[in-house]
Amino acid sequence: MKRTRSVIRVAVVGILLNLVLAGFKAFVGLVSGSISILSDAANNLTDTISAIITIFGVILGHKKPDKKHPHGHKHLEHLSALVIAVIILITAISLIVSSVQRIITPEAANFDIQMLIIIFAGIIVKVFLSFYFTRRGKKLKSHALIASGKDAMHDVMISSGTLIGALITYLFGITIDGWIGALVSIFMLKSGLEIAVTSFKKYSKAKGR
Repeated sequence: MKRTRSVIRVAVVGILLNLVLAGFKAFVGLVSGSISILSDAANNLTDTISAIITIFGVILGHKKPDKKHPHGHKHLEHLSALVIAVIILITAISLIVSSVQRIITPEAANFDIQMLIIIFAGIIVKVFLSFYFTRRGKKLKSHALIASGKDAMHDVMISSGTLIGALITYLFGITIDGWIGALVSIFMLKSGLEIAVTSFKKYSKAKGR
């Protein structure tokens, strides 16, 4: 029970920070008209949903063994990580479609220095979350938290690409927003596939005990 409470506390930190990031980035994306920043905001929103699913997965995973599950319900925690992967994959595919549309019909995005600072601050927060989730996940032996930590580090690379694209537009007036959005989406797709494969293997192993 102590482990369950610890995992939940870590997940709640992720929920709160990702909600704040998603809100700020959605605002910047809407004001600037940037598909890449809106993609980044959507990515933070999926991280929020992932953290909520992690909480339910941990709670269900620590139910006492019963007749149908004599080895316990640990497989449900791995299943929650698999659900997280599916959400990431669905979001990534949707954003790839939007990004390709922006590439075909490009629209100039408008940035100011405050918007760039918000994006940079988001990168710092994600670096913190990645190390926090990974360290706590290893200590608590939670695959779902470790998966969230890995996803957060992918987000750092994604947001860095978004920031570079925004800087190029801000400094030189060159629009590469659709391409950056596509790159963000591809990273999300790769992350989702990696988490899905790992989670499925762990789920199958736990289920087959």
